[in-house]
Amino acid sequence: MLENWIEFIAAQLWRISNGTIVMTRFSRLALVAIGLGVCLAADSAMATTLEDLYSSQTIVNGKYEKNRQAGFKRCLDAVLLRVSGDQRLPAKPQMTALRDKAGSFVAGFSYRDRMEGIPNHDDQGTYDRPHNLYCQYKPADIDPVLASLGSRPWLTERHGWQCFWQPSAVSGISRSMPMTSATC
Repeated sequence: MLENWIEFIAAQLWRISNGTIVMTRFSRLALVAIGLGVCLAADSAMATTLEDLYSSQTIVNGKYEKNRQAGFKRCLDAVLLRVSGDQRLPAKPQMTALRDKAGSFVAGFSYRDRMEGIPNHDDQGTYDRPHNLYCQYKPADIDPVLASLGSRPWLTERHGWQCFWQPSAVSGISRSMPMTSATC
């Protein structure tokens, strides 16, 4: 009985055509449903705290001041974008002056060696090993910066990903439509 049930399910999911295994429409629909379920479950598991919202990370080469300042600039762009949700901010002309003093907005930072556990083989490259630079910001420092740029923090619930379905061209028409307004 169990073997017949397994054969039935397998027949519904896959068909053999010209010696190759082909997915049926049902199996494609099942994969999409499973994928949406995983996306929805992952979003509820990844609730963002205020501390996470006001933090950022980037990759820098070494721990030198020059590299740190370049990392601070990238982290400032990322945290302003994350906190406000306004994708136009990095292109604003006021951002040039803000990037020059990006280090003054950082409340704290730390490094993690990306090659941790890998010994140095020689002196070449030991001074500029890649590191993750983690920057933490205070809302009291970032919110006025956003206000000076004509934006404000977006602290209400937001959706991480939006799913889009791109059906294959049917009758020469290709469309892109949202599958759901829920988070994916």
